[in-house]
Amino acid sequence: MNKLAKLIDELSLEDVKLIKKDLDAGNVKKLIDEKLNKEKLAETCTCPVCGMIVRRDKGIYLEFGKEIRKRAVFDGVDCVRYFLDRLEKQ
Repeated sequence: MNKLAKLIDELSLEDVKLIKKDLDAGNVKKLIDEKLNKEKLAETCTCPVCGMIVRRDKGIYLEFGKEIRKRAVFDGVDCVRYFLDRLEKQ
C-alpha cells in the first residue's frame, strides 16, 4: 500500500470528507503545485551581480564572512571578479 493510501486509511471520516471537499475545489492540486515550484526554485538562485538566474549545480560558489558565513552563487567568473573588486574597495 502506498503512503497516500495508508494515510487516508488512518484518517477519520470527517477528515476524509474535508479532503474530498478540498480536492473538488482544486486546493489539493494547488498545494502540490506550490510544493513542486518551491523545490524547483530551490534548485536555482540569482547572481548577486547581474541578476541572472543560475542553476545551483552550474554556478560558481563563493563563501565568505567571519562570524556569519554567507554563500553567493555567481553565473560567471566576470561577476565573481566584479563582486570581489567591489568588496575590496569597501
